[in-house]
Amino acid sequence: METAASMFAANDGQSANQRSMYCKDKIYTGGKEYSFEELRAWNWLAKQRERERREAEYNQIRSDIMCVDQLLHSAVLTLSI
Repeated sequence: METAASMFAANDGQSANQRSMYCKDKIYTGGKEYSFEELRAWNWLAKQRERERREAEYNQIRSDIMCVDQLLHSAVLTLSI
């Protein structure tokens, strides 16, 4: 059984010296056809999730550092008494 990508690759009418301006393997995936807007949205969502993950990680590290700093400050105050 031929996939949509292989059918379009074989029958796209392009000669050997012509190249497509888009990734056909992403447009025609698994027998389905996706629009440029859908691909763009998926890429944006993936990047947004990664930004949110990094921001959460940054906030956690920052919180941990603030806790350690408070503990050190308390220890220094205790030792100076």
